[in-house]
Amino acid sequence: MRYTVFALLAATASAVEQTRVVTEEACTLQHKIYHNMDGSQKEEALCTMADGVEVLISGGKRHAATQRHFLNKFKNGEFVAGASTMTTSRGSIIDHSTGRMYLPKDIDFVHDVKTVHPRSSQVRATTGANKLLVVRVNIDGGSTSPPYSTSTLSDKWFGTSGDAINNDSQYQACSFGKVSFDP
Repeated sequence: MRYTVFALLAATASAVEQTRVVTEEACTLQHKIYHNMDGSQKEEALCTMADGVEVLISGGKRHAATQRHFLNKFKNGEFVAGASTMTTSRGSIIDHSTGRMYLPKDIDFVHDVKTVHPRSSQVRATTGANKLLVVRVNIDGGSTSPPYSTSTLSDKWFGTSGDAINNDSQYQACSFGKVSFDP
């Protein structure tokens, strides 16, 4: 009997935290790359809703295939992180407890995803090697120095002393090698 009550409570709690999309709502596609200390990385396709909440895009039992579909579209340039929008169709479910958006089987990616192309005035993309100036500023009339030396800042921003995870490496990873920064 105790298990039945627990199951009923769990079902009630999960029903409250799930929202079925009844009207079309646009969300902005995001491509996140997590770099682990062991050198491995994990990639995820997410969508930022109009209220600012980020949800992982899922297909339920087809989760891996759905993620693979979105990540491949990011890699081949069909989807642009922060510029492509997806219209969530009726029947999509947003589960706030897991932070996932479950897409229905019949979603039409051709019509439901729109991309602002880099030539548009809404997206400014710079590719290639870019020069970047990092300025170390002393405050309080020069009596307070930043916690990092110039060589440490250079390493953190450009990897000049072997820092594998730095500003330059992250831009290269997110742009698939199309954007880099030189000191």
